[in-house]
Amino acid sequence: MIDKLRIYVLNDNEGAQGFLNEWGLSLFVDAGSFSFLFDSDSSPMVIEHNSKQLGIDLSSISFFFLSHEHLDHLGGAEAIPEGKTAYVPAGTESSYLKKLRVIEVDESKEIEEGIWSTGPLGNEVKEQSMIIQGSFGHALLVGCSHPGIDVIAERAESRFGKLKYVIGGFHKPKLSSLLKALQSADYASPIHCSGEMAKAYARAKLGDHYVPLRTGSVVSLEKGSVSIERF
Repeated sequence: MIDKLRIYVLNDNEGAQGFLNEWGLSLFVDAGSFSFLFDSDSSPMVIEHNSKQLGIDLSSISFFFLSHEHLDHLGGAEAIPEGKTAYVPAGTESSYLKKLRVIEVDESKEIEEGIWSTGPLGNEVKEQSMIIQGSFGHALLVGCSHPGIDVIAERAESRFGKLKYVIGGFHKPKLSSLLKALQSADYASPIHCSGEMAKAYARAKLGDHYVPLRTGSVVSLEKGSVSIERF
C-alpha cells in the first residue's frame, strides 16, 4: 500500500508565474517507489517546460494513464519517453501514442499495485478514472468527468468506500451532481473544466478541506491528511 503521495499539477487552466499554461490537464504523481503521468495536456512543450520548473524527470515515470481521447488530455503525450506503458480506454486510437506500449483497459481492474482504473464509463465519451489506494485513504483522479462526476465518485465509493480526496476536471456539473460527489470525499480539488461555480461551492461546502490548485501546485497525501506543499 502507498504511504505517501505527491501530486504535481503540470498543467491546469489557471496559470502561475514561471510556468507555461493553456487549457488542458496533466498531473505527475509520485507514489514513492514509482511515479506516473495522469493525462498529458495538449502540448509536449508545456509538459516538458513545467516538468523542468518542478524538478521532474519524465524519464522516471513507470507508466502513462489516459483518462480519455480528447486533445487537451492527450496532445502532450509526445513528451513521454519512447516505450513507456500507456493505459488507455479500450478503443483509443491516436498517433500521439505511437511510440508508447499501449494497453487498452475495458473494465474496472488493478493496473499496477495500488492503482485501479474504474474502467471506461459514459456513452458518447468513454472515460476512465483512477483510484489510488493508500494508507492515507483512497484518492480519485478524474480527467473531465464526461460520464458525470457523481457517477464516477459513486462507482469509486461503492467499491472502495469513503474517499479521502478527489482531484481533476468536474466538467461544470449540476449542483446536485456536485453535491453527491463532494459527499463521497473528505477533500476535493475541482480544477481544469470544473468551472468557477464548482470551485466556489466546493470552497463553501468543504471549508479547509477544499484544496485550491493551479499549474505548478503540489499537493501531498500522508497519514490521513491532505495538504498543499506548493501553490
